[in-house]
Amino acid sequence: MAHTDDEVRHWIAKVLIPGGGVSVAVDHGSVVGMMAVSRQDGIGWIDQLYLDPSAVGRGIGTGFVELAKESLGSPVRLYTFQENVGARRFYERHGFRAIAFSDGLDNEEHCPDVLYEWAAPASD
Repeated sequence: MAHTDDEVRHWIAKVLIPGGGVSVAVDHGSVVGMMAVSRQDGIGWIDQLYLDPSAVGRGIGTGFVELAKESLGSPVRLYTFQENVGARRFYERHGFRAIAFSDGLDNEEHCPDVLYEWAAPASD
């Protein structure tokens, strides 16, 4: 882990949530998922998308991705780690395509990652 649990909690409370663009999924009073989005230079970004393992396969991730596409417009980009095969399949199933691969030297975790992009189909 690149950061301690306390560092992550502090970042979420003091940076991520106050920065806006955060949505959460709640089930029976417990947060089971979150997504943070942003726009930079005309490109929408899914900056964070996490689900509690118990929430996987219940359509919550799909709902988050559809919300991102709707709210950000085209294109939408995101990074995930190359070794995260489940996430990669999920994003590819939702129309994202890999546009770049890195060795991970530029991310905090120093893990090889992949940049994905979703673009709305061209209208005639």
